[in-house]
Amino acid sequence: MHRLFKNALGLRKCRAFAHDESGALIIFTLYILMAMIMIGGLAVDIMMAEERRARIQFTIDGATLSAADLQQTLEACDIMEGQFRSAGFANVHVNHTRNGAQYESCGVAEPDADIAVDVASVEGIGYRRVEAEASIRVPTLFMHWVGIDYMDLPVSGAAEERITDIEISLVVDVSGSMGNPSTSGETKIFELRKAAKEFFTAVVKNDPDDDSAITSVSIVPYYHTVHVGEDLLDQLNANGGTVSVQNPITNPPGLTSVQSEQQFSSCIEFTPNDFKSTAITPSQKLTRKAHFAYGSSSTRFPNYLQFECQEDRFDTRYAANSRPHIMVHRTEKSQLDAHIDTLTASGNTAIDVGMKWGVALLDPAIQPAVKTLADDTTIPVPSRVNDRPANYWVPSVSANPQDETLKVIVLMTDGVNTTQYGQTTENQYPYINFKNSPAPVWRFKNWSTHEGKRHDRWSVNRNMEWYDQYLIYVPGNSWSNRWYRPGDPNTSWDDQWYSTSEIPWDGIAQMDWVDLLDDFHVDYMAEFFWDEAERYYHSYYGWSTREDPMEDKLKASMITQTNWWQANTNLSEICAAARAKGILIYAIGFEVNTGEGPMRDCATEGDAYYFDVSGREISTAFAAIANHINQLRLVQ
Repeated sequence: MHRLFKNALGLRKCRAFAHDESGALIIFTLYILMAMIMIGGLAVDIMMAEERRARIQFTIDGATLSAADLQQTLEACDIMEGQFRSAGFANVHVNHTRNGAQYESCGVAEPDADIAVDVASVEGIGYRRVEAEASIRVPTLFMHWVGIDYMDLPVSGAAEERITDIEISLVVDVSGSMGNPSTSGETKIFELRKAAKEFFTAVVKNDPDDDSAITSVSIVPYYHTVHVGEDLLDQLNANGGTVSVQNPITNPPGLTSVQSEQQFSSCIEFTPNDFKSTAITPSQKLTRKAHFAYGSSSTRFPNYLQFECQEDRFDTRYAANSRPHIMVHRTEKSQLDAHIDTLTASGNTAIDVGMKWGVALLDPAIQPAVKTLADDTTIPVPSRVNDRPANYWVPSVSANPQDETLKVIVLMTDGVNTTQYGQTTENQYPYINFKNSPAPVWRFKNWSTHEGKRHDRWSVNRNMEWYDQYLIYVPGNSWSNRWYRPGDPNTSWDDQWYSTSEIPWDGIAQMDWVDLLDDFHVDYMAEFFWDEAERYYHSYYGWSTREDPMEDKLKASMITQTNWWQANTNLSEICAAARAKGILIYAIGFEVNTGEGPMRDCATEGDAYYFDVSGREISTAFAAIANHINQLRLVQ
């Protein structure tokens, strides 16, 4: 019985122990604690590994950049080893492959090295690329508890410097506001000249004996137009030819033929459609801007007519106001500097026209013209650019655009597009087509020899003056008043009328509109020739009455305007066309207070390639652009 009682008591104790849960939380806490230690240890191991990886990544990046520098004389493996040791990694081994072959002179095999780096360098004329890979093994402090003794982390980097052929169009504003003071205290154009020459120093580093990688720069100065220059226009289709005059005047004998393109100006008139294309081809028909002075404080030559396309024709009338032409693909800094120093400021602003020429000089369509200039030893375009502009980058031919010629435009302005003046549609008005039509004006061939003399019917009771050389033909008048000679523009008493029989036919010659407009600005020509005599021939020429001023009608017949809105549209079109061809466009707004939008819109990647600067900051902008062109690029 006693034994049976003891057995029952023991059974009750066993059952109580089995149901007793006291102390269970301690076991659970131990498991949680172990898990927390593992998670914290994992974070510590990862943090330590990442810190080491970041140090090695930074070291590899710096070493590849330094080794890829074309001016670097040390071998890539020596640079890599030196960088790692300087960073505190003493036990490192670098394996170097150079241009696909093992390079033996760097390092000694160290199988137990803490860090092994494989370096591959490829270099040739004008480029060097360095790639590096390393696999580092970092011992773990906590993760080895779960069987992970090491963490293997791959690190890689690459850098490249490549001096490719570079073509640059520097398109710069030389409008009147560029003559205003800058915030620097100097004029804006002074700051432009200085910054541009510093830019040339940075980017034009051509080896005279090495044509494998050349930088050429074209300069396109613009105001309300662009002076192309006869050398370039002679290679393009802008000279026209001789055309027959329709229904020439025979009594007295007049012009029977004229030149279809005047040769007084080398500026080109573009239509909106022209801005949709980057190309100007040698066969493309170009229309020269009309030779006229739209307005002037002066009345007539000889000294101060402000022509829309102000050319220096070795004539004292124009030399003071002549403008520099486009400089085509130069490779010598001295030539570029000298051209920049000739820039002067005046006129309105036509950013679109400047950009059109800047882009055209990078488009391969104009290459035959550049080749002709480069092959002509009498023209200072270097022979080494006779294959420029190069073809655009074609992705199907080359995977890397930098394997091809880099094409760059630097576009600078200090304002916004303003009004441009041009010519009307050809034959829009029947009485005037100043491009290629005879004018109803004859001139004495040797009028100056008559100064101080009296000539019967031709005498005006005074010495002969410049205004005595012109005769106006009025076919609608009677025979006795068929010819009109304006007298002193300040009086009306000595104007003369003549019959056809009184005209010395062999001593006069008919003028065309271009020659006539070379002597007078538009307003004054209208007033001098026709204001007094208008009532006599308005029915013939289509003019109405004196209440509707003659000069306004004449001016309207030959002048059209491109307003700022159309110019902005043109600019947007040509910039988009250039970007589509892979041309890099840097835009500089120099103390532009309003209207930055068109320039930002033009630049590659918008704000990333647009610089808003003032004063001496323009030099900083040019320096940043030069650095970006030349920069050493991390490519991985």
